[in-house]
Amino acid sequence: MQAGGWRPRQNHRRLRAHRGRQALPPRDRAIALNNRGNAYQTNKDFGRAIADYDAALRLDPNLAHTYLNRALALKGEGEYARALADANKSLELEPADPVALRGRGDIYVARGKRAEGDLDAAIADYTEAIRLDPRDSIAYRHRGLAYEAKGDGEHASADYNMVIQLRTK
Repeated sequence: MQAGGWRPRQNHRRLRAHRGRQALPPRDRAIALNNRGNAYQTNKDFGRAIADYDAALRLDPNLAHTYLNRALALKGEGEYARALADANKSLELEPADPVALRGRGDIYVARGKRAEGDLDAAIADYTEAIRLDPRDSIAYRHRGLAYEAKGDGEHASADYNMVIQLRTK
């Protein structure tokens, strides 16, 4: 995932420019740690991912997507309270980020069987993500799953139909 305002190609050039030099600037190191954390998370190595995200945030506490990435790793570990706190911090830094809204919605769904109202909160987050990006088929799919978990097949079907419609264009 990208950290606020950072572009992968630009970052690659900046990192390559430092090859052979002593050390990366703190923000670039933080981004590199975030990226390595993402690789660990892809392999379900949540502990190492969280350690890299922690280190990245010590270097630059303003990387909204690093908070979101750590939130999703914490969700993978079943640490829902900490995951929600990080998702909220990500949204505090970037309030109109549909990816962060989806991520927080996913945390609510994962916790949904344990805390009343979480499925409604997830649906609200997915709905806001869709408002911000009406072509986000993932948000429709996840909202459909949340509706389905609530036993609302009508709304779930409507969302799944939108996924089909968006992915066949």
